[in-house]
Amino acid sequence: AFPDKTFTGKVLKKAPLADSENWLNPDLKVYATDVSIDGTHEFLKTGMTAKVEIIIEELKDVISVPMQAVVNIEGKKVCFVSSGSGPERRQVETGAFNDSFVEIKSGLTEGDKVLLNPPRLIESENKNK
Repeated sequence: AFPDKTFTGKVLKKAPLADSENWLNPDLKVYATDVSIDGTHEFLKTGMTAKVEIIIEELKDVISVPMQAVVNIEGKKVCFVSSGSGPERRQVETGAFNDSFVEIKSGLTEGDKVLLNPPRLIESENKNK
């Protein structure tokens, strides 16, 4: 009802088990959660539902890349970086992640230009073998 509004608050309670009646997408796990919103907002009513993003941890001064930039090749996590001679494969160590980005603990340096289309690069690598 209020897509342009952002609120802060704290999680009060989370159900111990996922909702078993999620027939629209059986792979999606939904947990009933009670959240206390900071401040007073007259337009909010008890029982309203919302899309919520719960921040578990904030990472500062880390290198992160979009999830699609990291691929698994022969059991190793790899990124492709733009270099003067073409795409360069780099093995990386990953850390924390969310649904969009993944932390890179080693294998990349700040300023590296990471390529976002690894599957095509892998295909062309295989053709050149």
